[in-house]
Amino acid sequence: MLEVDGVGFAYGRAHVLNEVSLSVGPGEIVALLGSNGAGKTTLLENVSGLLTPDNGSVQFEDEDITGMAAHQTWNRGLVHVPEDRKLFPDMSVDETLDIGTPRDISDEQQASLRRRVFDIFPILEERLGQRVGQMSGGQQQMVSMSRGLMAEPDLLLLDEPTLGLAPDLADDILDTIAQINNEGTTILLVSQQALDALDIADRAYVLENGRITLSGTAAELRQTDEVRQAYLGL
Repeated sequence: MLEVDGVGFAYGRAHVLNEVSLSVGPGEIVALLGSNGAGKTTLLENVSGLLTPDNGSVQFEDEDITGMAAHQTWNRGLVHVPEDRKLFPDMSVDETLDIGTPRDISDEQQASLRRRVFDIFPILEERLGQRVGQMSGGQQQMVSMSRGLMAEPDLLLLDEPTLGLAPDLADDILDTIAQINNEGTTILLVSQQALDALDIADRAYVLENGRITLSGTAAELRQTDEVRQAYLGL
C-alpha cells in the first residue's frame, strides 16, 4: 500500500532523513520506532505531503505521490493524525468532526461515519458541544483520531498517539488502534514507546539519526539486543 524509497530531507544544512526506505502492506500495523529527534515526524510529513522530499520517492497504492500536497493525499485516503493532536481549542467536538469530513458525501454517509466514530469513542457523542480545549489530553487524542477517521482512510498515519498520556489511557488508545486496524484500516504508527507499539504491530522499523537501522517482524525486533537495550530497557 505504501512504499517509501530512499527518501532524504534536510532543513537547510541539517540532514534529518537519509535514504529512508520502508513499506506498509494492506491490513498491517507497522510501527516506526526511535528516540526523540530521530526524524520520525519529519518522515510522516514527507509521506503525507506536509513536506516535500529532497530526494527519493513515495508511492501510495501504486501512485507516485512524492511532493503531492497534503490535501491531495488526504483525498486519496492517506490521512495523517499529527503529533500533539493539532486541534483548534475553541472548536467544539462537533465542529472538529465536521472539518474532517469529505465535502462530497451524502448526509447518510456522514451519519454512518459518525456512528463508527461514536462506536469507537462513545464519550465523544456525549461531548459534541464541548470545546476541545477544555477536554483532557486523552479525550483530545480521541478527537484528533476521530477527525482522521471521518475521512474514512485506507492508510492512517499516527504520530505519537500516546505521548503524554497516563499509562492506563495510553493502553486504551493502543487497544483502540488495534480495533481500528481489525476493522480494515492499515496503520503506520510512530512511537517512542517501543514495547507498547510492538505489542500491537505486525512489523517495525527503527529510525536512528535519520536512517533505518533495524527492521523485521515485531517478534523479531523484541528479541534483538539493540531494541531490548535502547528501547525496552531490558
